[in-house]
Amino acid sequence: MPSTYEPIATTTLGSNQTEITFSSIPQTYTDLVLIVAGTATTGGASFYCRVNGDSSSKYCWAYLSSNGTTVSGSTLSESSAGGNGLGLGGFQGYSTDQFRIVANFNNYSNTSVLKNCQSLGVQAKGSSTPTAEYILSYYNSTSAITSLTLRINAAYFYEASTTATLFGILKA
Repeated sequence: MPSTYEPIATTTLGSNQTEITFSSIPQTYTDLVLIVAGTATTGGASFYCRVNGDSSSKYCWAYLSSNGTTVSGSTLSESSAGGNGLGLGGFQGYSTDQFRIVANFNNYSNTSVLKNCQSLGVQAKGSSTPTAEYILSYYNSTSAITSLTLRINAAYFYEASTTATLFGILKA
C-alpha cells in the first residue's frame, strides 16, 4: 500500500459470521479504504455496510454489474434500500466463489458533507459466471463515521478465513 495508507484494523474470521464490525474509528484521516476478501456460505449473497449502527432508511445507491457478457444496472432509493446499509456488492454464484470488495469512504470525518462510498466487488473462482459490480452509494447524514458494520443478507454467512482490513488515508 502507498505510504499514505495506514492500517487501522484487520479481522480474520475464525468461524462463519453474519457481520464484521469496525468500531471506534479514529477521526485523524481524510478518507477510509476497506478491503474484504473471502467466501460466502451460499451463492446469491449481497453485501452491505451500516454506518454508525444506523438501521434507518438513510441509504441510497446505484450500481453497474457485468458477468463478462451482459451489463445491467439499477438504483435503490432510500425507501427501497431500507436499513440494509451502503451497497458493497451482490453476487449470484456458488458457495465456493471467492469475492473481493474494495470500498472508499471519502471525507468520513467531515461533519459538513453527506457520507458517500464507492465500491468495486469482484466474484471469482468457482462460478460459471464471474461478476463485477461498481456501486456508488451515500448515507444521508453529515455525522462523522465512527463505526462500520459489514453485513451479508440474512440467509448467508461470511465464511471462516474471510479477511477485512480498514485503512486510513492521510492527506488524500
